[in-house]
Amino acid sequence: MTGKRGIGGWLLVFLLWLALTSGLSLLVGLRQTGYKRGAMGAYGVLGVVTIVQLVRKQPSGVQLAKTLLVFVIAMLILEIGQVRTRQQGAGFTRNLIIAGLWLAYLAKSERVKNTFGSTQHDE
Repeated sequence: MTGKRGIGGWLLVFLLWLALTSGLSLLVGLRQTGYKRGAMGAYGVLGVVTIVQLVRKQPSGVQLAKTLLVFVIAMLILEIGQVRTRQQGAGFTRNLIIAGLWLAYLAKSERVKNTFGSTQHDE
């Protein structure tokens, strides 16, 4: 079986998820104040730049996507003290798991490696 290549499968799902979450962050960020506005705006802008790089099949897009996901995880960890209800805690946990799973996907995916090249330098 030849290797999977190109924008498709879970990589396409990741791009759609990123487009949805980035767009919503930009819109919701406009209604926020303080650091939350900045964090949401940064996520939205970085998300859009990442999507462009991935669609253009630039290897830097994978590194940007990983950076974005680490940013999301860091922001979630910083906000853990603001969790007040079980429902908020469940949403926090869900978002942390989703970001972690996408990060693992980008690191291990055959399609990502075949489309963008190895993100690690082999011998």
